[in-house]
Amino acid sequence: MFISRGHIANRTNESMDKMKRKSSVNYSSNKKFRSNLSMNCIENLSNEVFYEIFDYLSASEIYIAFTYLNYRFQQLLINSSVLYKIKLIDHPTSEYMSIYNWAHIMCLNRKQIFSIQLLMSFRVNRLVSMSFIDSSFHRLQSIVLIEPEQNKLMLILEKLIDLPRLRSLTIEELRSVKDLTAVYRLVLALPMLTYYKISVSYSYESISLPISIQPSPLEYLIMNHDCNFNDLSMVLSYTPQLRHLRFMESDKNSTSIRMIIPSIPIHLTYLRIHVSHVTFDEFEIFIRQLRPKLKVLMFSTSFEDIAYMDACRWKRFILQDLTHLEKFSLQYHESNYDKDESNMDFRETNPFFSSFWLKRQCTFEIQPECEHIIYSVCPYRYEEKNLSFKNRFICFS
Repeated sequence: MFISRGHIANRTNESMDKMKRKSSVNYSSNKKFRSNLSMNCIENLSNEVFYEIFDYLSASEIYIAFTYLNYRFQQLLINSSVLYKIKLIDHPTSEYMSIYNWAHIMCLNRKQIFSIQLLMSFRVNRLVSMSFIDSSFHRLQSIVLIEPEQNKLMLILEKLIDLPRLRSLTIEELRSVKDLTAVYRLVLALPMLTYYKISVSYSYESISLPISIQPSPLEYLIMNHDCNFNDLSMVLSYTPQLRHLRFMESDKNSTSIRMIIPSIPIHLTYLRIHVSHVTFDEFEIFIRQLRPKLKVLMFSTSFEDIAYMDACRWKRFILQDLTHLEKFSLQYHESNYDKDESNMDFRETNPFFSSFWLKRQCTFEIQPECEHIIYSVCPYRYEEKNLSFKNRFICFS
């Protein structure tokens, strides 16, 4: 079929006309769409949307971004529905507000502060001296104090007793402390506290608490410091509601475990424990005294008692005394020095290879290090299997 050039030209012109008409329609609709968009600018978003946004931001981010926009946002920031997360980790002042602005925020908005995280540097110590936390912080639920000195820490702890909603307290890298008695005495007296974690940079002497009169509501206790079973027994007498315990044993001033009968935290289901001077016999006695309904037991030891590598004994112990156990991990730390071959049997074979351990999806691993060998029994998908022995225990917190 022959098609003339004129016919092609006419069809082309028709197509161009259609495209122009379509373009005109699209432009009109896009113009209308852009008009609608301009009506939905950030100023027209509801307060509820901004409350959702603020929930993802720290107090400094909220103030820097919104304080000086207009009157509406100034009023919004002082609304009781906005909860602030104070995070002062001593960044350069070019990135964060000055110490005086922080003091202003904490004083002006104290009824809206939900959490406080402070690195206790010289600048932050000045803030603490200017603005003590008191009962007016009635919505404050979480406090994290990093590297506090004991005298500054005590000033803060004495004020926390008046906080009606404080549920979580973390003390990281506590310095210059020889006795934790005063710290624990104040913390265990907090009426609403359910989570407490304390890490100490250096060793301490003891925890000497009186007999408990008013029990603490604590459910989660993480003791990242050396502690003997005497001190642990004393602390447990204050915490009948305890569910989750992490504990590092030392032998300082410790009596025999056989002499310790701690109060029984009947709700205890999670125990992570590291021992340095306790035999397997003594550890079994300790667990039987607690009589817990443990669902998780994560045990590590640097005390060289070969009984800890007896798979049959662990099996009996679990079946008889840990009948509720769902997750188990064992780490045994052995020095590389001056070793004969008397203990080589479990290095060459897998003592934890039986239907009992396979059913629980446990694996046996040997991790050589410069001065130590670490033997591990852990769930197949153990999250920290590539960490060193020390880090496995500390980082699990």
